[in-house]
Amino acid sequence: MKGKPIYDCHQKRRDEVKDEILNWIYLNQHRTPLEIITGNSEGMKGIVKGVCKENGILIRESWINGGVLIIDKV
Repeated sequence: MKGKPIYDCHQKRRDEVKDEILNWIYLNQHRTPLEIITGNSEGMKGIVKGVCKENGILIRESWINGGVLIIDKV
C-alpha cells in the first residue's frame, strides 16, 4: 500500500457512501491522514461528516481544496 489512502465519492450513490465510509475509515485508520473526495456536493459532505460525528471521528475540510475532507486521527 503506497501513498495516502483516498476514498473517492464520485460515481457513488449517497447510500453507498453511507454504507461504506465507516468501514473504509477503520480499515485505513493506521495510515492517516485519510482523504475523502466529496467534490462540492454539500449533501455528500453532510453524509460523510454525519457518519464521522456519530462515531466520534474528527474531520475537517482541506484548506487547499474544499471538495476534500481530511481525517487526521481515528
